[in-house]
Amino acid sequence: MDVKFRADISSTTRIPFTIQDLVNPVPLLSIQQLVIPWLQAGHKPVVYAGYKDKYGKEIYEGDTVAYFIYDKEYQRGIVTYGAFAAEIYICYGWFVADEEGEQLSEAGLEPDAWQVI
Repeated sequence: MDVKFRADISSTTRIPFTIQDLVNPVPLLSIQQLVIPWLQAGHKPVVYAGYKDKYGKEIYEGDTVAYFIYDKEYQRGIVTYGAFAAEIYICYGWFVADEEGEQLSEAGLEPDAWQVI
């Protein structure tokens, strides 16, 4: 599987792409015309987390998600990659954090309970 990225060009223009899309000899005009100049301007794409939310929408690094916790209250968090606590272990992977980067989700991602907002 190719690693998938997303160029968040504006609040309404978000383009998923792979490296192959950028070097494809058959031009993918919208991707190559919009994403390549955006990257050349120094912007950084976000990485696909490999999960979809409960409605089938792809979840990317930095996405804000609403998620369900034990007391049946929805909270918001940001999808983050890095070290997180799982019981007595420190693990690396995807988790939900607050704006300061503090872990909110218990351990890793549980995408069936989330919605990208």
